[in-house]
Amino acid sequence: GVVGPENRRMMSLSLVKEKLFSLFYVVNEECSRRGSGPWTFRLWILINIIDALQVLRVLFSSRYGWSLAVVSVAKSLNVIELIISLGSTIPRIVFYAVGHILVSSAVACAFLIIKTYQQGSSQPQWPIRILTLMITCLLFTFFTSFLGWILFPADCGLSDEDSFSTIMHGETTPCTPWGVREFGPTLLSILISAIFIAISLITSFLCFEVNPISQRVMAACTGRVELLWTVLRAVCSVLGLLTYYFPASICATVVFLLAAALMHYHWTFMPFHDLTDNMVRGGVYLSVAWAALVSILISAVADPNAPTSGSVFALQWICVVFVPVVFCVGLALIYTRHRRLLEKIKLLRREWEISPEYKARANGRRRRSAASSLVQSISKDSAQSNDANPYAKATIFDRFFDLEFEAARAFESEAHAHLLARIILLERNKSDIPFLSFVLKRGLFEFPESRDLIILNLLLMRIFVKAQAIHQTSAHERLIETLRDRIQLDYEYILFASQRGSGQPDASGSTSKDEVNAYQMLEFELKFDKVQKLHHDCILALKKFWQMLYKHKKIFRTKKKYSEHLSEKVEELLLCMEIIEASKNAAYEGYRTLLEKFPRSISLLRSFAGFCDDVLNRSAEAAQYRDQALMLESNGDSEPSIASNQDDEDRNFADDLEAAVAAKSTSSSEGTTRAKMDRFFASWRESVMGRELRKLKTLHWRIFNATLLIILVCTVGFVLTDSMLYEQWAHASINLVVGAQIFRVDLMDALYSIRSLFLAGTLDPKSVPGYGARLDAIAQRFASEHLKNFQDAPAAVVGYYNAMKWQAVFPFGSLWTQTRMSLWTLGNEFASQIGLASGIKGADFKNWTNQLEGSSPGLRAAAYIYENTVQYVLPAYEGLDQAYIDQVLSFGSLTQTMVMVNVSVNVVLILLVAAHVLRSLDGMVYVVQHQRVVMLMVLYCTRASTKKIFSFYEEADKALTELEEGGLMSVDPTEEPDRASPRGQGDDDRHGHTSVDDDSRRPTSAAWEDDDGLGSRAGEGDRIDPASDSDGTDVDGPNNDDDCDDGGEAIHSPREASRTELGENPQRSQRLRRSSSPEARAPRGRGSPERSERHLIDIQGHRGEARATGGTSSTSLEASSHEAVVRAQALARMRSAPKTMMSLEVLVTQRRPWYAQRPVHVVTLAIILSLCIVSVVIPSRNISAMVNIPAKRNQAGRRRFLHRACVHFARELVLGDGLSRLNSAELAAALRWSLEELKVADNAVRLGNTNGVSSGADQGLGSFDHNAFVYAPGCPWRQNETSQINCTVPSRPQMVVNGLFGLLLAFYDACESILARNLPDAWGDFLRPPQNCSVMGSVRLNPDKVKLLETDSDLAFIIESFDGDLFQALQSVERVLEVEQNAIFEMVHFEGRLLYGIFIALLCVLFYFTIFRNTLLGSKEEIQRTLQFLEHMPYSVLEKQDAEVLRTFFLEREYDLPIHEQIRAETAAQAATASAIIMHDSDQETSK
Repeated sequence: GVVGPENRRMMSLSLVKEKLFSLFYVVNEECSRRGSGPWTFRLWILINIIDALQVLRVLFSSRYGWSLAVVSVAKSLNVIELIISLGSTIPRIVFYAVGHILVSSAVACAFLIIKTYQQGSSQPQWPIRILTLMITCLLFTFFTSFLGWILFPADCGLSDEDSFSTIMHGETTPCTPWGVREFGPTLLSILISAIFIAISLITSFLCFEVNPISQRVMAACTGRVELLWTVLRAVCSVLGLLTYYFPASICATVVFLLAAALMHYHWTFMPFHDLTDNMVRGGVYLSVAWAALVSILISAVADPNAPTSGSVFALQWICVVFVPVVFCVGLALIYTRHRRLLEKIKLLRREWEISPEYKARANGRRRRSAASSLVQSISKDSAQSNDANPYAKATIFDRFFDLEFEAARAFESEAHAHLLARIILLERNKSDIPFLSFVLKRGLFEFPESRDLIILNLLLMRIFVKAQAIHQTSAHERLIETLRDRIQLDYEYILFASQRGSGQPDASGSTSKDEVNAYQMLEFELKFDKVQKLHHDCILALKKFWQMLYKHKKIFRTKKKYSEHLSEKVEELLLCMEIIEASKNAAYEGYRTLLEKFPRSISLLRSFAGFCDDVLNRSAEAAQYRDQALMLESNGDSEPSIASNQDDEDRNFADDLEAAVAAKSTSSSEGTTRAKMDRFFASWRESVMGRELRKLKTLHWRIFNATLLIILVCTVGFVLTDSMLYEQWAHASINLVVGAQIFRVDLMDALYSIRSLFLAGTLDPKSVPGYGARLDAIAQRFASEHLKNFQDAPAAVVGYYNAMKWQAVFPFGSLWTQTRMSLWTLGNEFASQIGLASGIKGADFKNWTNQLEGSSPGLRAAAYIYENTVQYVLPAYEGLDQAYIDQVLSFGSLTQTMVMVNVSVNVVLILLVAAHVLRSLDGMVYVVQHQRVVMLMVLYCTRASTKKIFSFYEEADKALTELEEGGLMSVDPTEEPDRASPRGQGDDDRHGHTSVDDDSRRPTSAAWEDDDGLGSRAGEGDRIDPASDSDGTDVDGPNNDDDCDDGGEAIHSPREASRTELGENPQRSQRLRRSSSPEARAPRGRGSPERSERHLIDIQGHRGEARATGGTSSTSLEASSHEAVVRAQALARMRSAPKTMMSLEVLVTQRRPWYAQRPVHVVTLAIILSLCIVSVVIPSRNISAMVNIPAKRNQAGRRRFLHRACVHFARELVLGDGLSRLNSAELAAALRWSLEELKVADNAVRLGNTNGVSSGADQGLGSFDHNAFVYAPGCPWRQNETSQINCTVPSRPQMVVNGLFGLLLAFYDACESILARNLPDAWGDFLRPPQNCSVMGSVRLNPDKVKLLETDSDLAFIIESFDGDLFQALQSVERVLEVEQNAIFEMVHFEGRLLYGIFIALLCVLFYFTIFRNTLLGSKEEIQRTLQFLEHMPYSVLEKQDAEVLRTFFLEREYDLPIHEQIRAETAAQAATASAIIMHDSDQETSK
C-alpha cells in the first residue's frame, strides 16, 4: 500500500531512535567494562567532586556580588584553571578552538559508531573508546569549564580575563559579542554549545545501567536524575553569562530552584546502585543548592557600584566556609534515608513471613534455586485466565466498600516501592528472591500502572530466566503489551537494551565465545542473514534455471521437434548461471568467514551443512557439520555453561569432535547412492576438457618462448644500434673529424707566427721569445694531435696514414729535394720543422735570406715550412678530413641497413606470433567458455534428468523457506533437534546421510556395485527401445503435456530418489512397461527420421562390432547400439534448434571478458607491431642529422683555417718582401683562393647544400643559439656581458657589429679591398714547385709598407681578426655546433630508449600479462568453472543412463565444434544415413 506522511514520519522517528539506542547501547556496554575496584571507585568520587567544584566556581563569581578575594579562592576550585595558573598563561582562544575540535570529534565518532553498528562490523572499536573517554571527560568531569570554553565569544561577565572583543580589536575595547566582527564567532559558539548541550542531555538521559544487578561504579537505574543535573550545570553556565544582561539574583534563584528539585528527585529515587555514590551525589547537590541560595542573598545585599563592606565580606566568607558542612549534611541525609528504607524492608519482611505463601513454602521445604523461585511466582501468575490481569487495579466499587484500602498501603508511592525492591536486590542475598517477588507483586498490586515496577519485573525475568523461554510466556507478552502504550524514551531504550542484551549470553555459547559484545553479536546476525539470503538466492536461481530447461524440453516433446521457444530464454538462462555462480561463491566465502570466527555456532553449522548438501553436493562434509551441531547441542543441554572457559578444553573438545564426526561420516557415507555417484564422476573427471587444458598449456609455452624471442631480438638490435652505432662508432667518427681540424689551423698559425717572429726581431726584439714560445706550442700540439689521431684512426684511415703517396721537398745544400713519404711521417716532420723554426736567433733576423746555402737551421726550417705548407701538407690533411667524412657516411649507410634488418626481423616475428595467437585463441576461447559448455550440456541431457534436478532444487527451496519462516536463529537450544529444525531427520535422509545399517537394508542394484561407481553396461532389462525418445518415454505418450508441478508421471522426488538405487527406479520400470505396450510396439513409418537415424546407428554399431571382433555375441552389439542411440538422440536434441544455438553463440561472445575479445587481441598486436616499427624508425630519422653534423663541423673548421689563411696572405701581399717565398702574383692568387673558399665554407655552415653539408646551422636543432651568434647585434661570443651589447672593434671603433655575419661581411670587404689595391697583371701559381730564390737575395722590410699595417684600416682590421673577435666568434659557433651535436645524440638516445621501453612494456605487460596470459588463465578458469558446475550437480537423483549421457558429452567432446560446423556435420550425417540404408538394403538382397 501507499505509505502516508504520518506513517513516513513514524518510520523516520523509529529509525532515528534505533540508531540512537544502538549508539548508547554500545557506549554503555563499553562503560560497563570498567573495573569496580577500590581505585576505580575513588577515581569516580574525585570526578564528582571536580565536577561540583566547577559549578561552585561559576556561582562564586563577581557577577553574583562576591568579593574579589572569594572569587580568587573560587578560581582555585576549577582544576583546569589551577593547573594553568601554575604554568604559563595560555590564551583563551586556544581553549575555544580546542572546544570546537572536541565537539566535532565526538559527533564524528558517534556517527562512525552508528554506521559501523548498522553495517554489522566489529571493527574498528577505537571510536567507542574515544567517545567513552570524551563522555567521561567532557560530560562527567569538565562539563562546566568546557561549556565556558565554547561560549568564550559571548562571555562578558563570567570571566575576569580579556574578552573576545579585546583579541579582535585591542585591549581597551569593551566586550561587544554582537559586533560586526564578533557576530560570526559568537553565533558559531552558540550553535556549537547548543549541539554540545543537546548531546550532553541525551547522553545523560540514556547513559544508565539497564542491568539492575550491575556492580560497576556509578551504575544507575535511570538517567532522569543525571539529566536534571546536566540541565542544572548547563543553566548555571548560561545564566552566568546572562548576568551581564539580567539581575544576578534572578539568575541565582533559577539555579536554586533547579538544585532543590534535583535534590528532591535524588532523595526520592536514589538512582545509583551503590550507597556511597548516592551519598556523594547528595552532598554535591545540596552544596550546589546552598551556593545558589547564598548567591541570592549576596547579590541582594551587595552593591555592585560600592566596595564590599566588612559585614558583607564576613558574611561571604561564612557562607563559603559552610559549603563543606552542607556537603556533609547531604551525606547524612542520604544515609538516613537509606536506614529508614531498611527499616521499612524489615516491616515488609515480617508481613511476608506471616503470609500463607511463606508458611506453605516453609512447610513444604522445597529445594529450589533463586531463579526457579521467581520463575514459579511469575508462572503462577501467568497460569491464571487470559482475561484476568494479575496486577489489576481495584475498581471504584471495591475501593468504596474497602475502608482499609488506603490504610493498608505498604508503599508511599510507586517510586518508594521501586526503591525498596532495588535495595532488596542489591543486598545480594539469594534467599531474598521470594521476598523480592512478594515486594514486586505488592507494589504492582498497589500501583499497577507503575512503569518502573513493570520494567524492573521484566528485567528480573530476563535475568533469572533464559530469554528464549521468556519470549514464550504469556506474562512476558502482557508486560510488553502494557509498556507499549504511551511508553517513554528511556523505557523504550530499556526494552531495546534488555532485548539485545538478553541474547548475548546465549550467543556467547552459540558463537564459541565466553562473552560477546554488541558489535560481535550484531556482526554475526547481519552477516549470517546476508549469507542465508545468498544461499536462498542460489537455490532459487538453480531452481529457475532447471525449470526453464525442463519446460523447454516438454515443448519439444509435445511438438515433436526442438522448439525455438528457448532462443528467447537464452539470455535469461545465462543470467541465472551468473547469479548461481556469484551467490554460491559469495555464500561459501561468507560461511567460511563466519565459521572461522564462530566455529561453534549451531545454527551456522546447520545452515552450512544444508548449503554443502543442496548447492555444493558435498554430502560427507555436510554430514560432518550436522554431527558437529548435534554434539554441540547435546553438550549445551548437559552442561550449564554453553561455552568453555579454557582454550585448551575447547581445543581438545574440537579435536575429539572432528575425529568422531569424521569416523561417523565415513562409515555412514560408504555404500550410499551419492558416494557411488561421486566415485562414478571421479572416474571420468580428469578427462573432462583435458585436451583443451593441454592445448592451452602448449599454447602458453609457445607464446611465452616467442615473446622471449621477440624481446631478445629487439634487445640485441636495440643494443647494437643504440650502444654501438649511435654511441661508440658515431662518437668516434665525429671526434676524429673534429680532432683533425686543428692541423689546418695550426698550419696557417705557423706561417703567420714565423712572419710575426721576423717582424718582432726586426722591430721589437723584446717580443721575440713570445713568438718563439708560440711556435714551440704549435709544434707540440701538432705532434700530440697527430699521434692521437693516428692511434684512434679506424682501419680504413690507417691505410691513408701509411700510404706512401705524399710528396714533400727538403733543403739539401742549396737545392730542394722532392721525397715521397706517408702522412704519418709528413706530419711528424712538419712538427719538428716548426719546432726548429721556433729557435731562430737574433742574428738571423738581420741576415734573413731566401738562399738555402749558408742558412741557419732555423731559417732552413722556415723555408721548409713556407715551401711545403700550402703546396703539400695542407692538401694532405684536407684529404684526411675527407677520409673521416667518408667514414661517417659509411656509418650512416650501415646504420640504415641495420635499422631495416632489425625492423624486418621484428615484424616477421610479431606477425608470426599474431597469426598463431589469433588462430589458436579464437577457437580455444570459444570452445571452453563455461556458459556455452554448460548450456550445450544441459541441452544434451534428457527431459527426465532436468525434471529430477529441478524437483531436487524445488524441494531444497521449500525446506530452506520453512527454515527461514520457522526462525532457526531464535529456537531454544534445549529443544529436540526434530522440533528445532524443519529438516529433521528427513533432511539427512534426503541428502543421503544415513547409517550403515539403514543403507544395508535397502535393495541395491548390481549394476552400481563396482568400485568405480560405474557398474556394468545395460543388460537385457536395461536396454532402451529404439522407438522410444531420449529419456525412454514414448513421444506420443499420454503424459507428455504435464507441466513442472504435475505429478502424473512417475518421477520420484529427491527424497525418494536418494533412498532408491538407480537400478530399481520405478520411473524406469514404468518406461519399460510403456515400451512393451502394444502402442509402443506399433511400427513406425519408413520415412520417419527417428527410425532412419536409429536404424543407421544400429547398423553402424553392428558393423563396427563385427569388424572389431570378427563376429561377437548379440549382447555386445546391443550395448554398442544402445550407446550409439543415446548419443545420436542427444546430438539430435542439441542440434535441432539452430536459432537457439546461434543466439547462444552471440550472447556468450558478448559475455567474454574484454581481454578475451578478438578485436582486443587484433588491436593489441597491431599496436605492438606499430610500436616495434616506430621504436626503430623514429630514432633512425636522425641518422641524416648525425651524418650531416660532422660535415658541418668540418666546414666550420675549414672556415677558421681559411680565415687565417686570408689574414696571412693579405699581410704578405702588402709587405711583399719575399719572406713567404712567393711573389705578388702568387700571393694575390692565394688570397683570392682563400677568400673564395672561405665564402663557400661559410655558406655551407650556415645554409648547407654544398661541400657535403645537407642542412645548414640556420635551420638545425641548434638554430636558435647559432642565429643568436651569427645574426644578432653585438658580440655574444665575448665573456664580458657589457661588451656583448656595446660591441666595437679597435681598428674600426665606429663600425656597428651585427654578429658574426656582419664581421664576416666586413672581413670580405677588407680582403677584397686589399686584393684590389694589389691586383697583379696576371694571377700566379701559388702551388708551384719550390725554388731556390737566390735571385731575391736578402729579405728586407720596407718601412712604408710596415706602417701600412697600422695606418691602413682594412689591413689593420684583417690582421686584428687573426686572434680577435672574428676568430673568437668562429670558435664560439663551433661550440654551438657541438651543443647541437650533443642534442641530436641525446634526442636519438632518448627517443630510442623511450620507445624501446614502451614497446617492451606493452609487449610484456599489455600483450602477454594483461591480454594473452589473462585470456589463458580465464580459459582455464572457465574450464574449472565447468568442472565445479559438474561437481555441484546432484547426481544422486539421476539414473544410470542419464549419467552416461553426461559422460558421453564430455568424452566425445560434443562441445568442440562451432555452430556452423555442427550444422554441416548434421547435413553430412543425414547423407551418410541415406547411403548407409541403401548399402544395407543392397547387402540384404545380395545375401538373399
